[in-house]
Amino acid sequence: VTVLNPIDAKDDGTAISPFATIQSAASATIVGDVTKNDTLNGVPVTGNNTDVTPVTEGPLSIDATGVLSLAPNTPSGNYTINYQLCEVDAVPGNCDTATAYVRVVLIDAANDTGNPITGITGGQSLSNVLTNDTLNGIPATLATVNLTQVSTTNTGVTLNPVNGSVNVAAGTAGGNYLVTYQICDKANPTFCDTATVSVFVEGPSIAIVKTAHFNDEHADGYAVIGETISYSFTITNTGNVPLSNVRITDLLPGIVITGEPITLGIGESDSTTFTATYPLTKEDLLLGSVTNQATAFGTSPLNYVVEDLSDSSSVLTDDSTVLGVTGCTIEVFNAISPNDDGNNDVFYIRGLECYPDNTVEIYNRWGVLVFERSGYNNTDKAFRGISEGRVTIKQSEGLPTGTYFYILKYRDSESKGHEKSGYLYLNRK
Repeated sequence: VTVLNPIDAKDDGTAISPFATIQSAASATIVGDVTKNDTLNGVPVTGNNTDVTPVTEGPLSIDATGVLSLAPNTPSGNYTINYQLCEVDAVPGNCDTATAYVRVVLIDAANDTGNPITGITGGQSLSNVLTNDTLNGIPATLATVNLTQVSTTNTGVTLNPVNGSVNVAAGTAGGNYLVTYQICDKANPTFCDTATVSVFVEGPSIAIVKTAHFNDEHADGYAVIGETISYSFTITNTGNVPLSNVRITDLLPGIVITGEPITLGIGESDSTTFTATYPLTKEDLLLGSVTNQATAFGTSPLNYVVEDLSDSSSVLTDDSTVLGVTGCTIEVFNAISPNDDGNNDVFYIRGLECYPDNTVEIYNRWGVLVFERSGYNNTDKAFRGISEGRVTIKQSEGLPTGTYFYILKYRDSESKGHEKSGYLYLNRK
């Protein structure tokens, strides 16, 4: 009679409660020792008194020492492997078999790309990062995984762990940002995976510089009503996205702007499309300067309209453009040669157009009034050497060559009276 030592290879786990729950990895993973609960003669087996027949079943394998390993990239699921444990140096055939049960968990957090967001207003870039994440081959949800933010490259771009959304705070600077997050199996909290969300934050921005030039149409260095100022504009796209429908406005009454809307690429400037012309008014000449400001507009790819007030020299500031003009200063040209040659044909008083409440009187050397006119304007109401006083001289003959005396009276914009007088020379040659 052959008496065999009692050998007992016990099952490792059950289908309901497996020997090991393990996370699938890209490399082979050691699950554990299947012989740790096996006995020989009622005591735990050792490598000296038993050995295991190496076996492989599916993704599971057991070596001669009883070490159970899982193959790389094993899909999630429940797996079993049967093995045989035999006594060493004893009667052949003193063996027993058992089954090891293993559950494989596969958790996969996939990278995401959020929708572009305008940083000026902010908003939601992605509704739920879990949309393309899986747990054991099925979509992960907040009921099955724990969600946390690991890091972000901008504090204005964050993950909301309550609903999985990625949000951009208002005022976030334009740029490309990453949010790193982690999902963990709620049933096995140490089983986790990480992924990133790429977010492009649109930072549209525009700048305008406006310069002014006085057009001295009379080429005399003085400004008069109706002479013009020309404005030039340089518009620059200072943001990180192209701008369309770029245009300008200017609220200065009477200004005429030319130029159709344009498109500006990132960093692009335009200084030729838009120009403007403005005719000087009496108020401008009385003030001695013209001050105004233009506004540039541009539309981003996400239909956000940006704007900027003009500056006279810098894209970084918004100071009004101020152009000084010299006008409304009374200057009497006291020589007249009414011969219709286009030069000095009338008694010209520069700046008088600013003071329409005026009178001009002209006397000959004997103190006789030869000309008087209210509302003198250097054009249709002007002295051309023709007597309009009470002297007996035919108008067709005109006044003779000689020295005359003028008196100019006028009131300013505050109704304050002023008077200027002097000699006037009339030359018929």
